[in-house]
Amino acid sequence: MFRANVRFRSTTGIDEFSISKIFKLQVDGEETLPKDLQLGEAKTITFTYHQPLLGSNPQKLLGSVVFNASDIVYIDMMEEID
Repeated sequence: MFRANVRFRSTTGIDEFSISKIFKLQVDGEETLPKDLQLGEAKTITFTYHQPLLGSNPQKLLGSVVFNASDIVYIDMMEEID
C-alpha cells in the first residue's frame, strides 16, 4: 500500500490533498505502478484506497478519488509499512 500527497491547482491557488492506504493507482483507467506514473499525456489519475471503519465490527471500506491530471502540480508517493 502507498500514501500520496498531491498538490493541485484549485480556484484558490495550490492546494494539497493527502491520502493513505492506497492499493490501486490508475492513469486514464489503466492500473499503473507508482514508479511508472507519467503525468505528461494523462487525463485522469485515480487512487483507490482502504478506509478502516472502527467499532464493534471493524471493516475496511473502499474509496476512490479522481483528479484531472492537468490540475496536478506534484505527486509525492511513498510505500506504507503497517
